[in-house]
Amino acid sequence: MSEPILWIGDEQEGEFAGARTLFVGSPEITFEEIVETFNDYSNLEQIYFGAGCCTEINQDVVRKCLDNKILSGLRGLAIITMEIPLDKLKDFDDKLLGKTCVIVTIDNLYFSHLYKLDPLLTQIKIQNLAIHSNHILMLGRLSNFVETDIKTLEGKTYKGDEVLK
Repeated sequence: MSEPILWIGDEQEGEFAGARTLFVGSPEITFEEIVETFNDYSNLEQIYFGAGCCTEINQDVVRKCLDNKILSGLRGLAIITMEIPLDKLKDFDDKLLGKTCVIVTIDNLYFSHLYKLDPLLTQIKIQNLAIHSNHILMLGRLSNFVETDIKTLEGKTYKGDEVLK
């Protein structure tokens, strides 16, 4: 069976956990397919681009979703989220980033070592202090992170998700 590229399910991660979501996991999904799915499923609250482990995003389709009144209708505009790996952020239009919810994914094999630490006594530091103008330094307490239960994650989808394509 091929990898899912369009599916519906309840958001399991982050700020919008529980929202009925259309997951777009391929740049090949068209705006027309998204509109058709919204017409077929009246309870959708979010469109999630880059679903399934940060898949490639078609920025033109995201722009059409933002600009098109068909998706707003009487239900109000759906939440539009893009999951983007940190190293790909540079490839995205700043205006588009400013109009959508963005999940920046940082993947590292050593993150499992964080379980050794007390989350109340541990801070995560993100930095770039190299010799150029892009300096950044941010800190946040590990206890502010919300861990997602991934026991029902089956490849790119969670158990109970409805694969459309």
